[in-house]
Amino acid sequence: MRSLLTTSVRRRLELIELLLEANDWMTFDQVAEQLASSVRNIKEDISYFRKHFPEIGIETGQYMMRIMMDHSIGIQEAYRLILKETLTFQLLEEIFFNETYSIEDLAGVLHTSKSTVYRSIEAINSYFSNVGCQVETNPCRFVGNERFIRNFYRTYFKEKSTILEWPFRHYDEQTLNANINRILAIVEKSGAVKTEDIDFAFYESIKLVIIVNVIRYQNGHLVDTDNEETFLFKLIFNAVKLLFLPKNMTGINGIPITTEYIYQILYPYLKKGNAFSLKELDKLRTRENHIDTALTHLTTSLTALSKVIDIDVDPTSLMIPLYGTVHIEDDDPNGMYILYNRNKMFNQAINHQFPFVYRELYEAMVEFRRLLKLEDNEDKVNYLVYILFTNWENLLLDLYTKYQHTSVLILSDGHYSHANMLKNLLSFELSPNIRIDTYESHLLTQEILDELDYDLIISTFKLPPMTDTFNLVIKHYLSSKDIHHIETVLNSIIKGKNSFDDANNLESPVTTPLKGEL
Repeated sequence: MRSLLTTSVRRRLELIELLLEANDWMTFDQVAEQLASSVRNIKEDISYFRKHFPEIGIETGQYMMRIMMDHSIGIQEAYRLILKETLTFQLLEEIFFNETYSIEDLAGVLHTSKSTVYRSIEAINSYFSNVGCQVETNPCRFVGNERFIRNFYRTYFKEKSTILEWPFRHYDEQTLNANINRILAIVEKSGAVKTEDIDFAFYESIKLVIIVNVIRYQNGHLVDTDNEETFLFKLIFNAVKLLFLPKNMTGINGIPITTEYIYQILYPYLKKGNAFSLKELDKLRTRENHIDTALTHLTTSLTALSKVIDIDVDPTSLMIPLYGTVHIEDDDPNGMYILYNRNKMFNQAINHQFPFVYRELYEAMVEFRRLLKLEDNEDKVNYLVYILFTNWENLLLDLYTKYQHTSVLILSDGHYSHANMLKNLLSFELSPNIRIDTYESHLLTQEILDELDYDLIISTFKLPPMTDTFNLVIKHYLSSKDIHHIETVLNSIIKGKNSFDDANNLESPVTTPLKGEL
């Protein structure tokens, strides 16, 4: 949705991303070239950030710049700041809460001109036309594909606000919490889910789904229920209402609780084909051959990869989160993004560290979706890969520890205790997954050096050239400059290792982040 940003705002966002990725000084010319802009524009962007968003710290020298963002803020804050300042998204937020605005009203609320509001609406309608949505004018309303619109707003508010903020005007958060807790209590009685398994992040996602649905329903926008609101659902709801709900109970803002109201608010969790337990999923597999085929193929793929990388997997434990993600994905605020593509960033980091494993799992998710008869969609595949990596127990931890072959040998021409002191200091400074040894034999020759199997030899004296091993000479006192140099050399070694290039090359070591970069 970056095309909804103005050229200057989009450039500022790309500037932040470029500097964060570089994580070092860049020249103004380099930045301007990569952003297809001018040095003058880049300097104006820096001035803009310093004036409006000092939290995004950009340092400059005579010819260079780098970003020094406050680590207590996090990268997401940069996206939030830009999202909050973008007129098109401000407009969409205003008409979400008030559908009586005219163009003139919006111009006043947004402190801009009517012509600017018209241009923003034209940009919105052009972008969303491919999903069947548009902003009507006088009064201004966002209409069309109601399921998409609701998910857009869930995603927008999730990305714009932190989990501790409540952005929904005129709606009391505590009242919503009380209603959700009643619903969860009823669901728990049915045995479908245990509330103890719902953490604060998932609870906030549920709240987002429900409050957006409530507001859209209250404004008269309904999702299509012709094919999904079955007689059985009505029967179950009426039984639940009779047995569990207090008489004359109303929903948020006093809306009467009817079958239609419950479905419109909770429809993402009431879809046909839902499975909240393995027992329900097994029943579904017996009725739907394509679901059984997809899950069987997924089990086979994960088991085969598990054997290749020699890391245990329990495919059964992954079936519910993966199938559930696919089943609810169009209504899940975590599966969509406005500006901050968290899932893709996560996957890019995984791909950089473990390219073979990432590629195999990505392709497995593509095939899983194909067998479920779903369209090819990179964002949705990215979300599935994210779910898989976070639900496969200890996968990343095992990858980091099992295939770490980065090794260091310390040679000191002082004495053994000096070498051991250096080892202890480096063990504290570097990742615990980097093996550090000292040389203990009484004899050291060129021939012995050639036979040593280490990635890096750190010595206090010059060594003859070696073909397959890096050598670094340090002072007898290990200074901070020496440590930084060692880290730089190790990073170079790590980047040169291309682990998991193919299934037959698994003996190659995996890249190892240094301490502080995990």
